[in-house]
Amino acid sequence: MSNLLSNQVILITGGLSVLADKLSEEIVNLGGKVCISDVDSKFSIKNNILYIEESTETWQGSARILEKVLEKFGKLDGVVTASNINRLERIENLTFEDWSSVINFNLKGTFNIVRQIAPLFRKQRSGRIITIPSETALFGKSNHAVNSAAASGILGFTKVVAKDLGKYGVTSNSVIQFFDNRDMDSKKEISEVISRFGLPSISNETLLDVEDIIPFLCYLLSDFSAPVNGQLFLSYGNNVVHMSLPRRIETIYNENPPGRWTLNQLDILIPKILLKQSDVIKNNSTKRLSGKVAIVTGSGRGIGRGIALQLAQEGASILVNDIGANLDGSGKDTSPAQKVVEEIMELGSRAIVSDDSVGTVEGGQNIVNKALDSFGRVDIVVTVAGILRDRMIFNMSEEEWDQVISVHLNGTYNVVRPVSEVFIKQRFGRIITFSSVSGLYGYGGQSNYGAAKEAIAGFTRSVSEDLYKYGVTANIISPGARTRMTESIPSSTTNLRKGAFLPPPNGTLTDDPEDVAPIVAWLASNEAQSVNGMIFHSVGNSISLINTPKATRYISKQERWTTNEIAGIFESTIGLDLINPAPPQE
Repeated sequence: MSNLLSNQVILITGGLSVLADKLSEEIVNLGGKVCISDVDSKFSIKNNILYIEESTETWQGSARILEKVLEKFGKLDGVVTASNINRLERIENLTFEDWSSVINFNLKGTFNIVRQIAPLFRKQRSGRIITIPSETALFGKSNHAVNSAAASGILGFTKVVAKDLGKYGVTSNSVIQFFDNRDMDSKKEISEVISRFGLPSISNETLLDVEDIIPFLCYLLSDFSAPVNGQLFLSYGNNVVHMSLPRRIETIYNENPPGRWTLNQLDILIPKILLKQSDVIKNNSTKRLSGKVAIVTGSGRGIGRGIALQLAQEGASILVNDIGANLDGSGKDTSPAQKVVEEIMELGSRAIVSDDSVGTVEGGQNIVNKALDSFGRVDIVVTVAGILRDRMIFNMSEEEWDQVISVHLNGTYNVVRPVSEVFIKQRFGRIITFSSVSGLYGYGGQSNYGAAKEAIAGFTRSVSEDLYKYGVTANIISPGARTRMTESIPSSTTNLRKGAFLPPPNGTLTDDPEDVAPIVAWLASNEAQSVNGMIFHSVGNSISLINTPKATRYISKQERWTTNEIAGIFESTIGLDLINPAPPQE
């Protein structure tokens, strides 16, 4: 197996990193040829390596990279997306310039190059795609809001690509570069993370090096890894670890479906059953959000409308934000939002309309300012606004990617960042964002949506770490309901997704999007003050707590693994029970 990658052509993006340098050497040693791309030209010339001075940050640059690879070698067998930049900043200080630079370079750069390559891999019915997000994809980390958003978005994107291309014999996996050369303070942090995730320990700290990940990457690039698709791995020190996909930890059910949850029920069941807390508070108050002010984006219809009405019933004043666009993004109509305002006022609460777009920094700031000007304060933000632009990865346009990222991901940032300043000053606030099972697990045809929704989850986890000391909580909802947006999905696509993730255990998927509202209202209340950085899946008469990826199986040895060693043992160890979500079809 010494020539494990014989005659294989591999593209590595982010070529000026130590990772790319070490990986290219090993690929060549295993008989392969390497193309390295980077925006800079400071390369040392080596045999069997093509250097390309282009950036994946742009659609055109990614197209030119593929063109040059094919011009030189006539083929391409695999791609490793290693382009990565970081910006360390708390959410209240994070500028849109820094936000967009990381999102565009890390997340969109990954989309750009994979999108350009996808038609080629589909046509030749083979190909290896490996994405390398940072460890912030796994957990919330203060000062890492944008880094976590981009890394988590890459995970969501990779899972969808696995579904889109798997049947063509193409694999798509993520390997987290967990460790590099670090100082002693960082090594203390490493130990804490290992303990937190129940990960295997390191036999020798001298092994903590960028080279740890190289052998496993080469294995995934080889033909031996053909059955491995849609998976997440860690490789560090003397360990290779498979991480599970998110799953239900525990679920509660409404005993009288299709009756809607009451907040008094949730007072008891969420802490006791989902969170395993011994102290349970039962609140019998009729208006637990009296005097509070809530911003609900995308609340002119569907789930957002249901949430706005529920919060109003609990006594909150509501800013109803919705531009009233058509499903294709065209047009503007404030009448649905105005109708919701009228419904809220009939309930005895105050409400106003905002037609500012969450897709711009100015729009997000205007939304917050209007709430402050109208009501004097803001206590709750719920970011529901969203659109769909479903398309298989090999057909998706740059515009379809940008539109979804703008509304979902940027739209969440554009509102949360300005309101975080308000929450810090008043030392209170509730942030509730919306993810999706498409991001948590991956739905075919939704690489843009899945990336955005998983990115929102990562973003929110880090925001929860930034703001908790100020009395602010940030939690995530993954909803299940039939809305105007979901009804627009073609039946052929819906059929492909049946049973893909979290099949309702005893719950009922109802036609009423208002079923999602009670968990949001509960998280907005004082009873949820200790709940922070959590993901809840709400569908029909059930609410589930969703975990982050956990270690399942791993292999270890005293020293660093070699590629050939991994190839010889993987199938009978880690790979023994892995399920390919989209196996190849003849």
